[in-house]
Amino acid sequence: RGDVVSAGSLFFAADQLQRLSDDAARLVEDYHRQYPLRAGMPREEWRSRLRLTSREGTEALARLVAMGTLAETHSGRGAFVCMPDHAPHLTPQQQQAVDALLARFRQEPFAPPTRLEVEDALGAEVTALLVEQGVLVRLNDSVLLERSAYVEALRRMVEHLRTHESLTVADARDLLGTTRKYMLALFEHTDERRYTVRRGDDRVLGLQASEVDTLARKMTE
Repeated sequence: RGDVVSAGSLFFAADQLQRLSDDAARLVEDYHRQYPLRAGMPREEWRSRLRLTSREGTEALARLVAMGTLAETHSGRGAFVCMPDHAPHLTPQQQQAVDALLARFRQEPFAPPTRLEVEDALGAEVTALLVEQGVLVRLNDSVLLERSAYVEALRRMVEHLRTHESLTVADARDLLGTTRKYMLALFEHTDERRYTVRRGDDRVLGLQASEVDTLARKMTE
């Protein structure tokens, strides 16, 4: 008769599920108003604010997504709950500031402004959005590269290592026309992704170096 509704392995009274749906949507809409540039509310925060157990949160969210009430997105930073039509977007003023800053990144692609400088110019929320969208690539807490510069740096490093035994910090610095600070951040990043492997103070090709070819090819498509 529709008095009870299933949600995975759980069952809700129909009116109870409707109240949950209304509360859940209102919670997410409020979050979007407060943080319009974020992908959505972290799923665990959403579950906790609704006072659901881990199992209830998982099953209820799947049901609400199936109903079209909410949507769920995933990124390297975790899982997020959002409204189905939500899409982070910049205001014209924010976009103008972003364009001006990206021009600075392209002037010195391998020695660009630090993250602190970026956040001073754009704010933490806009900076986080650019990283989330892949416009800027995070090497560590203080170093960001514009994506095309990042891929070009990887391409040059891998190309060098395919014809030379190893790559020193000094040689890599000259290869990219950058400073030791940026080069060390880049090496740590490539080591983590196994594009390179550290041997003493030098680097050699890593097991995942072929992925760089794929990244470079996508940049030209």
